Amino acid sequence: MFLVKGKKYNAQVRCHSCDSDKSKYIACIGGHDYFICVVCGLIFSDNLSEESFDAMYKHKNETEQELIERFQSKLIVSSKRARYLFGHVTANLNLKVLDVGCGEGSFLFALKEYGIDAYGVESNMIQARYGIAKHQLNILNSYYDKASFERSTFDVITFNRVLEHIPDVHKTLETARYHLKDGGFLFIDVPTYWNKNKVFMKNQWGGGHLRLYDINSLKYLLVERHSFELIHAIPFVDFYGNYKPGCACLVKNKTVRKDSDRLVKKISPFKAFRIKLSIFLGNPVLRVKKILIKLLPQHIIERLKKLR
Repeated sequence: MFLVKGKKYNAQVRCHSCDSDKSKYIACIGGHDYFICVVCGLIFSDNLSEESFDAMYKHKNETEQELIERFQSKLIVSSKRARYLFGHVTANLNLKVLDVGCGEGSFLFALKEYGIDAYGVESNMIQARYGIAKHQLNILNSYYDKASFERSTFDVITFNRVLEHIPDVHKTLETARYHLKDGGFLFIDVPTYWNKNKVFMKNQWGGGHLRLYDINSLKYLLVERHSFELIHAIPFVDFYGNYKPGCACLVKNKTVRKDSDRLVKKISPFKAFRIKLSIFLGNPVLRVKKILIKLLPQHIIERLKKLR
């Protein structure tokens, strides 16, 4: 048991991905404590409340003008993502695609260009109705669960900056497996906490993000915990530009698990230290290193350099 800002934590503070209780406290952001798992490297919050999820997303109110502006803004990002996934398709392959947490449906709209039979599921009624009424999109206004669709319905399922908001990530991924055809593909794009220049991105914390991944912790979740077959791992995706960096994985639905390839090693305690110090100072990592050079012994500095 350990104490953080007056709260007592014990074995119940477990990693959202690997269920390990071996974690280090990082900081309190937005009223919630964040930890880093020393087994898989996931950064996660202590907040897994369904009520908080409903308050932030399901019951969120927006004006029509706000919806229009957000749809147009997200359409730029959605078009980049659709081009990345389906830009190589030269003929109508009769693909059936589901976008989970589709919002107003900008990604579904972008998929029309490729002749794809696109569906979405969105818990927020106002956003779902906008996509249905304004753009004639196939959006189910509901929570995503097994009852949402028939088994083995989709060739591709996507989670575009959604998985980090969902309280029960394991149940959600098993639901996606249920709805995927044998050999179907799952694409997941999530925010990360470093950009490609190794600059710490404080703007990625809070805002309903229950967890922040890097490419290793995302691969661990999908391959080690849920036995998907890794097709392609993208350490940094720039659909949103360098201001909101992310990482992504394309995996394939399969039934046989490969136990031979362990994708994730235990993270160094220095990584947790770097993250914690970056949050405290609110500065990029490069500035933090300058401070460390002045404060730390030479043999520790040499070990930190090897982490880059």
